[in-house]
Amino acid sequence: MVSAQSARSEVQRADNWRDLSWSLSHQRRHTRDSGISAAADAATERSLPRTRTGLGGPLPPAAGNTDNSVPITTVVGHSLEYYAARDAAGIATPAKSKQRAARYTIDLDAAAAKTGEQLPWYGAARAYWQAKLGNSEEAQFAIATLLSNLDKSTAATYRSQWNTFEIKFCQPRGLTPIPASRETILSYLGWHAKRGTVQGASLDNYLTVINRAHKDCDLPGPALNDPAQTAILTGMAKLQIDANPTDQRLYVPNEHFSQLLDYGLDAYKDQCGVPDSYLSQPNWKALSKIQRRHVEDMRDCVAIVFNFADFGRSDTQSNMKAPDIGIDDQGQLIFRLRKVKGRSKKKTNLTFQWPADSKPDVIQLTSWWLEIRDQLAFPKHGFMWKCPWETARFTNSSFDAMLQRTLTKTGFRPPDGFSYLPHSIRAAAASGAAAIDVTLPKIRHEGGWSRDSAVVHDYIDPSCPPTAAAFRFFGHLKASPQTSGM
Repeated sequence: MVSAQSARSEVQRADNWRDLSWSLSHQRRHTRDSGISAAADAATERSLPRTRTGLGGPLPPAAGNTDNSVPITTVVGHSLEYYAARDAAGIATPAKSKQRAARYTIDLDAAAAKTGEQLPWYGAARAYWQAKLGNSEEAQFAIATLLSNLDKSTAATYRSQWNTFEIKFCQPRGLTPIPASRETILSYLGWHAKRGTVQGASLDNYLTVINRAHKDCDLPGPALNDPAQTAILTGMAKLQIDANPTDQRLYVPNEHFSQLLDYGLDAYKDQCGVPDSYLSQPNWKALSKIQRRHVEDMRDCVAIVFNFADFGRSDTQSNMKAPDIGIDDQGQLIFRLRKVKGRSKKKTNLTFQWPADSKPDVIQLTSWWLEIRDQLAFPKHGFMWKCPWETARFTNSSFDAMLQRTLTKTGFRPPDGFSYLPHSIRAAAASGAAAIDVTLPKIRHEGGWSRDSAVVHDYIDPSCPPTAAAFRFFGHLKASPQTSGM
């Protein structure tokens, strides 16, 4: 029998060893993270016996007890004798903690189907990792997450560029795409130089796809740091001549959006109280062709104005749904963006708030569009800027079409050899805001650029003059004399 006093002594000594184990573990993490040498900790750790359960081992024998053949406890994982000693000492054994409920789930079948559809090399990569890791559940989750870390748009681009390499180049020549040899890659670059469909400076993207496919199969990338490949790309950049020069893109003058905002406000007022206006119809199905054109006209104005006020994220806004924009009781407009570049791994949407006095005319016009949608019974969860009778898929090109129609209304046309495209809206907002001295951190935030992004400078034209239109849309982003001194 173990006496109560002896049992308490053994338990205390076990707790001391456990605390030492925790201290060493914590110290190792600290030294690893801080970059300090952990030699001293390693020496101390080596002085501790090890068991199959991990760091630790038999306790030093108690005073007067030289028999240590059966350990009372181990630092990691206590023996039955340890718990018997606790019971003898009258120390309650702590109950096992409840297992935490799962907060997130992963559907393996859905992940496999999705990734298999996105990546042409998925089958080869999955087969390799299954042979390497086995068929346990943990291995399946590891493989699913390993091969599912690309954004949807990136995966689509990779799929297209890989198919160019495998189907159009490798298959007709009997070449192996995985693993690809150095000679295959060099010939592939020469093939692109002959075709003349891709600019030499853009071929890095095609090589990135090949390297990614090899990486997913745990193979070294064949298109990494090869001087011959670099020389070919440099030579293409020097020798290629643009056979079909495209128009140079310009930023749209800020005045266009200010005039379009006034046009939309007046157009809505003209419909109010008119017996045969679209506002008098019970739902969109009752609209005539002329009335539908009036609604589309209003939609174009609101969408382009809102897009400009939000720094021209047309690709993002083409995915906005009806519930993504709302106005609270204080007149503040709140909206969220579902699809934002670089945020596919985030669990929440990007949200913005426009106070009631920040862009009052923009908020008013947007609120009227929301009322039109409700009045005409548009789908409650449909796309914000798509009319229900429009059958074509709503994309970034839809914003381009709306922009061109609104430019016709206001009379802003680019000179020959130049063009206004959706990119021009983004450049117009960034240039206009910079012209009235809105700070770069605010421009980056409002436009969705990262905090230290240098890309924002590609959108800012320093020659853009400060205008009343820019103040109308972005003046609230400047610090007022009253707040700047606070």
